[in-house]
Amino acid sequence: MTLPAGYYRIDPDIRALVAAMNVHGFRTYASCQGHGFPVTKLPPYIAFVCPVKKAALLEQRLRQDAESMMPRLLWG
Repeated sequence: MTLPAGYYRIDPDIRALVAAMNVHGFRTYASCQGHGFPVTKLPPYIAFVCPVKKAALLEQRLRQDAESMMPRLLWG
């Protein structure tokens, strides 16, 4: 994936996810890949703006994956 100009300021380990969220209509404005050991010292995050319905759908899909017997995402 080629990243738009300005993405060099985003932590490298979270850059592709931030770009994907922006492409799909989640307007991001802050992020961090997480730092320190354990990562819970400063956990990763992405702050974004979108319509409430879109955020609710994202939450539903993430929860379904987290609770799945065969999740597709890596939950640590």
